[in-house]
Amino acid sequence: MVETVTVTVRTGNIGTGRRGEVLDTEAWVLTETGDSTGVFRSAGLNLSDTVSGSGGDRQLQVGLDDTIYVIYGDPTSSDTVIDTALILDAATASTKVGGKLFYEDAAFSDTVDTFAQNQDLIFALVVDTDENRDPNLEDTLVVELTSWDGTAGGPVRVDTLYMLLRETGNRTGYFRSDTYGTTGSDSDASDTYLMVGLFDTIQVVYIDDNSVTSDRLSDTAFIENYNTAGSLQIFEDAGYLDVVDTLLTRDVFYLQLQDTDENKGPTDKDTVTVTVYAGNVGVDAEGLVLDTETLTLTETTDTSGVFRVGSAVPVVDTKVPAAGDGLVSWGLSDTLHAAYTDANFASDAVSDTALALNISSTGLLALYQINFSYVTDTYRIRQDAVLIQVTDTDENLNPQRKDTVFVSVTVGNVGTAGNGAVGTAGGPGGHAARGIRGRGRRDGRPERHRPDGGRRDGRDGELFRHAWICEVVRHLFRA
Repeated sequence: MVETVTVTVRTGNIGTGRRGEVLDTEAWVLTETGDSTGVFRSAGLNLSDTVSGSGGDRQLQVGLDDTIYVIYGDPTSSDTVIDTALILDAATASTKVGGKLFYEDAAFSDTVDTFAQNQDLIFALVVDTDENRDPNLEDTLVVELTSWDGTAGGPVRVDTLYMLLRETGNRTGYFRSDTYGTTGSDSDASDTYLMVGLFDTIQVVYIDDNSVTSDRLSDTAFIENYNTAGSLQIFEDAGYLDVVDTLLTRDVFYLQLQDTDENKGPTDKDTVTVTVYAGNVGVDAEGLVLDTETLTLTETTDTSGVFRVGSAVPVVDTKVPAAGDGLVSWGLSDTLHAAYTDANFASDAVSDTALALNISSTGLLALYQINFSYVTDTYRIRQDAVLIQVTDTDENLNPQRKDTVFVSVTVGNVGTAGNGAVGTAGGPGGHAARGIRGRGRRDGRPERHRPDGGRRDGRDGELFRHAWICEVVRHLFRA
């Protein structure tokens, strides 16, 4: 008759999860090939890396590089024989779910082909059943993320990040990133950031090193712009430490803009444009824009997102406004308005302002002769005109007009008839001069004669020794 024997089949684990342990055991019955052959054979025993190691299920759990032990012991003697076999990789082609490797959510429900430029999360998923090497452990594999410059006119690598994908279970063959990569416009020492710029392309590549044939997957995504709120400030120092809202009428200022999304290229210093206006508060043209300057701000580093002017920008009240001359011309109480609008997001518009304050300066008054040709301290009666010049820079209130000041001219009589009387000419409002009281005359005019002690200087006419005392009376008028 045909006999049967039983052998024991065991799996010895080589994986890291339960190294050296027996993963599964099956008692396998072999049947004699004939009544008297003494040769016993079995039906096929299924080997699987996707089943649990439960004995008696007629399936033997194995993993890559594990060892199968077949043990036969003769029940009628002490005869025991053993044979072993090594488990090799059964190559399967890796696949994409939905034709994509890139995802933007931790639930892996949304495949994408675009990412934002900064702090967007990158997830990846790969299906490769032969990478389920240990059926009692969540295996891992690695994919390579690379960013390529989209503005360099050719493929130029920007940054590379290696991302670990973990199996979703002990025996699923589905691998996805349990941690995520992050797009960044600057480098990061933690190596979880992939540095990218606007219009760059990022590529994920997976290569199965265990496959005897080429098993390679890749996917790409485009880096698009995103909006972050900008911030614009006026500073008065080159160290950008002192934010101000007032400037002197003759001063310098510095501008700083912070706008992360304008860091478009992480390998170059980007630039932005800010427009500066001077707004008039004078009575001649209230609210009129006096001057306009367009300033280029350069990024402080390749990846900072902070932009500053290259040098100090002067503000002056001593020059007629001219757009584009590098100077901002304004006057007392005028307003400087710096404005920036993101070229890609019109809603991202920011500004800052500064008010013009006066600079106190000491005035200078001088009496002149003909055509202001020389300074004098004597005049001839009824022959010379009194010319007065006042120099006072803080009275240049409006660079759009000729400002005015007023002086009071006081004549003190030294003659005996007038007895020290004083006459005043000119004054606020431009009133007509009152008569100057002279000696012995009732019409208010000085009498023509030579008092004792008078002198001649060779010119026609006689000079009185009257002392002329001039006092500047300032009155503020706006153009």
